[in-house]
Amino acid sequence: MPKKPNYFLWLLLFAIALLARLLVLKLYKESYFISPDGLTYSNMAENFLQGKGIINTIRDRDYVVGPIYPLFLVLVYFFFGVKNYAMVVICQAVISALTVVLAYQLGEILFGKKYGWISYLLFLLYPLFSFWTLYILTETVYIFMLTLFLYVCVLYAHNLKQPRNRFRNALLIGIVLGLSNLVRPLLLLVLPVLLVWSWFIHGWNLKKAFKDVVLICLMMMLVMSPWWIRNYLRYHQFIVATNYGAYELYAGNNPYAVTDEYFYFTMKTYDPVVKARIDKLPIQEQEKEYSQLAKSYILKHPLEFVQRTYSKEVNLFWNPIALWEAIANKIRGYRFDQGYLILGLAGAVLSVWRIKKYSILLLMILYYSVIVSMFTVVDSGRYRVPIMPAVILLGALVFVDILKGLDLVFRKIRMAYKKSFGLR
Repeated sequence: MPKKPNYFLWLLLFAIALLARLLVLKLYKESYFISPDGLTYSNMAENFLQGKGIINTIRDRDYVVGPIYPLFLVLVYFFFGVKNYAMVVICQAVISALTVVLAYQLGEILFGKKYGWISYLLFLLYPLFSFWTLYILTETVYIFMLTLFLYVCVLYAHNLKQPRNRFRNALLIGIVLGLSNLVRPLLLLVLPVLLVWSWFIHGWNLKKAFKDVVLICLMMMLVMSPWWIRNYLRYHQFIVATNYGAYELYAGNNPYAVTDEYFYFTMKTYDPVVKARIDKLPIQEQEKEYSQLAKSYILKHPLEFVQRTYSKEVNLFWNPIALWEAIANKIRGYRFDQGYLILGLAGAVLSVWRIKKYSILLLMILYYSVIVSMFTVVDSGRYRVPIMPAVILLGALVFVDILKGLDLVFRKIRMAYKKSFGLR
């Protein structure tokens, strides 16, 4: 019989993680950070509480964003007061602590029961998770959702030979995938990756893999469908998750797009004449124009598109936090970011020899970094942090292998010692 979950241990780990998060947050002079995007989310939550729905009334266009984060703010504002940003940060610290406990669970499944604490500590000590907890933005919730997505994927692979559990875990993957896309829609294109992964771990049984991925897709669509219906009734068009991604696509794919330096407000990454013309158009036409320009540029320059995507990955996405970025954003402990990246790369190399067990981590890292680098001009400080759970889990493998190696050496020494003295 399977062992009962150790709820007391989970509660203890959660309490330690929450206390650690709150102590780190106290090191910052500011009790919270908020950007224009954060103010937009806050405004949407206020409007919802006033019965107007999830709309913004502080910008010159009606942004459609995933509803999960505005609804999270609605809950906080309902119980603790509107614009109580300090309480938002505390609630985000709770979510971040839950993410750390999930890391412990993942570590136990991936590395064995004795080694869950390694991934737990690495998640707990990664400074950027604490930093983004201070921001009134989607990061903390999205990091939790991606960690949860990895968790249900690992459970699915772990119970592959148990039909009932496999079916249940496929349903869970679809539910978590749908919810994740309603925070930020960066996993919308992950289904082909899941199909290849499922095909691989099923021993190249395409029929089983296809059935499971169809089930995942249907559950994802079911979870997202209320938002689709709402958007169609309000805007009379099908909006999957947001209505402002086309500009990001254009910013990252036009003759002016940079590949070695993140644009910061005024930095030129687009044709200013073209942008000035498009910005005078109605919102829906702006999105259409930006989308057409970016897609046209990609189709006319496929080789350059591939080269540019690769360049953005190397020069921007996988670059550690720079000093100027840390100073501008007041990030503490940013120097550890480079160490975590190196550790993750070493773990990725080690995982190749056990590819079946760790393939979902490798595939998700590859998928996420390529998708983000394809679509926009990336910023490692924000755009990379959601996939760091997968990177950190691979980094934990380094410590696990070292400890297992040392354990093996000590056992052999003990055996040799006993043998030399005739002991049993």
